[in-house]
Amino acid sequence: MQEAANAAAQRAVRSGAAVVDDPTATQPGTIHSYIDEFGHVHHYMFYDEQAVRPSATFSQSQAQAAAAQIVGARSTTATAPALIPVTKQAFNVAVWNRTLSFDIPIDRHYLELLFDRAEHPLLDLALVVAATSLVAVLAFLVSPFFHEVQLLLLWLVVASCHYSLLKSPQPEAHSPLFGNRSSAFSRAFYFCLFVCAIFIFDHLADKSTSNFSLYGVVVNPNGMARVAVDVFRYALLSFPLIFFLGLVPQPQTVSMFFAEQIHIHIFGGTASWSLAGSILEVFRGVLMIVILYGVGEAAFLDSDSNDISSRPEFAPFLGLVVALAFLMSRTLSDPRHLLSIFRNQNPDDPLFDPLSTAPIRAALDLCGAVALFLIFAVLGWTGVFRVEQLEPVVWTIAIVSGFLVYYLLNAFRSPYPFSWFKKPFLRDPELSPGAGLTQRQPTRSEKISLYAMALDRYCLYPCVVLFALTQCADDIVERWGRRTGCVLCCLAAHKLLRNAFCVPRKQWIILLATIMIFKFDFRVFSESFLFDLYFISVAAHKVEEALLKLDFLSVYLMPYNISWGSAIHVFVQPLALPHSAFLLFEVGLSSLVSAPLYPVVGSCLFLVSYPRPVKYWEREYRTVRLDDSTTRLAAALTNPGYNLNNLNCIFYEHLFMSLQRTLCDAIDAAQFGAVSPGDFFIFVDDKLTALVHIVECGNGCVTFQLRGMEFKGTYCQERELEAIQENMTEDSVLSCPSVLPPALSLVDAFNLRRYTWNVASTGVALRSYSVVLNVASTMFNAYSLRTVLLRYYLMTSFFFLFENEESFLKWYNNDALLEYCVGLSDDYVDSDHRWSSQVDLDYDDNRDGVTIKKFFSVFGLWIRHLVVAHNKHSNQEISPDLSPSSRIIRFCFVLSLLARRAMTHLDFPEIHSQLEVFLERYYSIFKGDIRVTFSHDEWVLVDPTLINQVLAKGARMALRLHIDHFASPDDYDDFDYLYESVSEYRTSVVVCHETDPQWRTHILSDAPSLVSLRKLQENGNTEYFVIQMNLRQHEYRVVKLNRESVRGLWAGQQHELVFLQNQNPERGSIQQMRTCCRNLINQSCDLPVGYPIYVSPLGKSLATPSPSASRLSQFFPRRRR
Repeated sequence: MQEAANAAAQRAVRSGAAVVDDPTATQPGTIHSYIDEFGHVHHYMFYDEQAVRPSATFSQSQAQAAAAQIVGARSTTATAPALIPVTKQAFNVAVWNRTLSFDIPIDRHYLELLFDRAEHPLLDLALVVAATSLVAVLAFLVSPFFHEVQLLLLWLVVASCHYSLLKSPQPEAHSPLFGNRSSAFSRAFYFCLFVCAIFIFDHLADKSTSNFSLYGVVVNPNGMARVAVDVFRYALLSFPLIFFLGLVPQPQTVSMFFAEQIHIHIFGGTASWSLAGSILEVFRGVLMIVILYGVGEAAFLDSDSNDISSRPEFAPFLGLVVALAFLMSRTLSDPRHLLSIFRNQNPDDPLFDPLSTAPIRAALDLCGAVALFLIFAVLGWTGVFRVEQLEPVVWTIAIVSGFLVYYLLNAFRSPYPFSWFKKPFLRDPELSPGAGLTQRQPTRSEKISLYAMALDRYCLYPCVVLFALTQCADDIVERWGRRTGCVLCCLAAHKLLRNAFCVPRKQWIILLATIMIFKFDFRVFSESFLFDLYFISVAAHKVEEALLKLDFLSVYLMPYNISWGSAIHVFVQPLALPHSAFLLFEVGLSSLVSAPLYPVVGSCLFLVSYPRPVKYWEREYRTVRLDDSTTRLAAALTNPGYNLNNLNCIFYEHLFMSLQRTLCDAIDAAQFGAVSPGDFFIFVDDKLTALVHIVECGNGCVTFQLRGMEFKGTYCQERELEAIQENMTEDSVLSCPSVLPPALSLVDAFNLRRYTWNVASTGVALRSYSVVLNVASTMFNAYSLRTVLLRYYLMTSFFFLFENEESFLKWYNNDALLEYCVGLSDDYVDSDHRWSSQVDLDYDDNRDGVTIKKFFSVFGLWIRHLVVAHNKHSNQEISPDLSPSSRIIRFCFVLSLLARRAMTHLDFPEIHSQLEVFLERYYSIFKGDIRVTFSHDEWVLVDPTLINQVLAKGARMALRLHIDHFASPDDYDDFDYLYESVSEYRTSVVVCHETDPQWRTHILSDAPSLVSLRKLQENGNTEYFVIQMNLRQHEYRVVKLNRESVRGLWAGQQHELVFLQNQNPERGSIQQMRTCCRNLINQSCDLPVGYPIYVSPLGKSLATPSPSASRLSQFFPRRRR
């Protein structure tokens, strides 16, 4: 019986249930209960070694009692009611005229152990049946390729594919989430893919093809096809090992990856937005090649002579190659970027939209493409590209210009030039306070960088490519044929030109490497200079990736960086040391397939993960900020306090919008040095720590994503931020000899070289908010301070009563609304026990309450001032000769009583009772939670809009005046100055609660000043803060990370948390490592792997048009809604 109980408990655990049982309770009649993953309580017993269920006499009260004990983690033992054995489930199926009955001796929970629960059952059933049938058919067809034991392994693989369709193995090493249903189709997808590859390569191996030479290597297509068949055969049999190690991604990921690789290495793109974007880019690339082929056909195919470049049709082909590459480089892979060209614009939208200028930008791009077409077509007609003596001159100018501008100038502007000197040689001037990045004038070095980049983009590199195309066209056609040669020329020229337009800073290195390799060292192996450039551009991408991986490994595996975070590290670290040859093999393999290298559980053992696109994460992740628009009304009113991270994420959203305005201009001006697709930067100031991922780089357009960290980080985060913000400018005993002082010490120079990050800039200016938090208890601890706040509360409420003329006249002329106040006598006394002479200025000690006459003596002059101001612009004037019997005075009097009663608590009715109660009630009013709790105040229910439009606004404006009270206590005794201040603050200062949707809107609209009241609850303590925010210039320290270290650490965290299910919050893989910022990188992963407080969607940043282009754009009027 004990074994049966344990087996039942294990089945419940496997089903995801929370079992609360007493394994020692083996007496017959013991009721065992558990809660499944859906929260349902289930009961079972053991009787004669068989599981039985309680009968219907097992009452609901007994079930509820058992459930309560389960929640309390106690055994559910009760007196056994009458028991009945478990009955089989009978299912009847009608087949023609006969009924077939099936008995299924399992229940729903055991069934869920065998099959997955699908979100869309019918669609899932259709896909599973189709995939199962396809796998079976392809397995039967591919079986002749396997023999003996291989055939047995093949059918085992087929069985695993079939079973994974019914019950997906969880967790999966290649899945970014636990319980991902789409991973169930991975094995079937790759089985079909590999079998189709076997058939295709087997067909190619049987075809009769001749050998050819490529870069000195004799290529045998039939032999390569046979090798490919064997590779896919053995890969098919190795499915268990491949999926255990997670070497292949999910179907949607691998589809996006292959489309992106085609887009990058064949058509010259940089990255892709999504799967749809990558497919769209491939389609656009094919369309461009088709257009170029159609134009180039006249020059390549319709020529009887071998001198193709001399034909007049070749010149427009050259111009069209440049023009189409320019247009492709000016657009992003996001389909919305193309659709925004044809949409109408909303000029009244306060939030910044980077695509608002898309129609104007498209018109300017079209003009630029036409200009480039005409210029280079004319140059082609002149025959300048056929002059061989000019080509080396163009090479020399391009290489020297690239070396001086992209290497030396960037090194001189870096905070630590060449990692040897303390200060930059070319320092940017100090920026004026309050000026944003887009408002300041470019420095001299930035102008040089911009002009040099424009020269390279639109003159030098297009000339280099067109020289190569013109002089190599005849040789390419002679070797590959006219049609194939035309296609190859179109592909190579389009790819090289698009790379030159998108990433011009790397082209001088590619050009120099091509010349040194194929003009000097391996001249005999050159295919043609055009193809040599194409080949080196692809190889340079892989070599750069391998060098970044080696840099990451060399730093991570340094002896002083090895951390012993857990017991497994004690065994893994020493065993991994002698496998350096295997590590180098992994570096080469991972660089070839663009897969990250990740440390297993943070140790020095590295494995290859599955290939990922530049975007890296498979899903579109967005942070949803909780505010009043996304929260139920009851939850918003009763919520004791909001999460601090949820309130702070708005600052990262504002930083994200600031970067949308300025990031592309900053990259073009080389403020961060050389930037490539896939790069990572950390922006740091006194509070914010944001990781910015550059996904896609174009010609005047950038796609990026921002991830915000916690304001109050852990100890590990603080130590890594200290390393980032450390200034290495102090002198040392061991100074580095140099003829260009001041130089860094040897220790500092060594430290800079042992980091996988480097400081890109120390003073990037962005418009952001300075945040000041004042403890509210210190601002209202004295009775006098609460009296001042209450006075401002009433006076500003009267101001907002007169603010809107239409609303005021509606209230003032509403007899039903003012019926109560008109009926009051001149000697009326409100003797509510809430009032006190310590707080209420109109409290009459002789009458023991608040009177109209005393109210008039205190607030009459202010109300008269408001009446006079109202009469200046109103059609219905109110007599300024006021008295306690005036209609307006009585209206304000009852309004003040309502406002003050809202400040009290039912359990503590006195306003001056306790500071905590006072702050709680004022916080509720500040949010807009004003409730009518007294029968004399029910007159306001005739028109409840008066509460939000008058009292709530008055309470918020009173907080702003109360802040000024500490600087100048007597200024607001002058009613003229008070009226002007409130009128100004009403338009220049935003005062509202942080969960109000207007708070987010005003922040993202760059409101100059904001004020709010914040409530925080931590460890059972409640604190209130007055938060002040002023828009000003912030200088951020920008650090560039090794992108392969980020990808590797992200892959390691995903493998450890999702696949290995390590839930230890203090695991060794997230401990601090200052040399590679391991903690900062790991916490920036997507949820639930990491814990960022904000993750932006993929955003776009477009370059600001030049003044001449802005003047030209006036000829293209915008369409508006």
